[in-house]
Amino acid sequence: MNFKAHLTGGVLVGFGCVAGATALGWLQPEQMNLDRPWGGPEGVKGLLLFTATLAMSLFPDLDQASKPQRWYYRAVFVLLVALFVGKQFPLFAAVTFFSLLPLTHKHRGWTHSWVAPLVVFGFWWGFLALHQQISVTPDWGALGGKLRADLPYLGAAWLGHSTHLLLDRFKAG
Repeated sequence: MNFKAHLTGGVLVGFGCVAGATALGWLQPEQMNLDRPWGGPEGVKGLLLFTATLAMSLFPDLDQASKPQRWYYRAVFVLLVALFVGKQFPLFAAVTFFSLLPLTHKHRGWTHSWVAPLVVFGFWWGFLALHQQISVTPDWGALGGKLRADLPYLGAAWLGHSTHLLLDRFKAG
């Protein structure tokens, strides 16, 4: 499949994830505050859910030199500048580390495996959770609650990634 098909699939599934999270009560649009940037905390949750889905629907093909790869790294650069200026150094380090992952193998390598989103999310979550435990609040008992709170993002990432792999199968079949 080409980039436009994966982008379209990611957008559609991303909206589906937001709708599903709303239907399940995890996301509550009535609590959005349009007077605050991004609609406040509830708006940020919805945006992150959509972004996790869309990003992972494009992630498997970032392992090859292409126009989407160039745009991805331009967006990562802008994000890194914003994180640096905002002094969000742990998140800066995590984004830097994980943005390089697609470049570690050949095309259709590990990024095209069904477990890739679980591995990426696991390392991402582990990196940030470990940093928080070491430097902010050393309360190891709180990790379980944080993982439960982050599970919808894992589900969205897995659905986005699975959408990519499914669309690739339609091309092959």
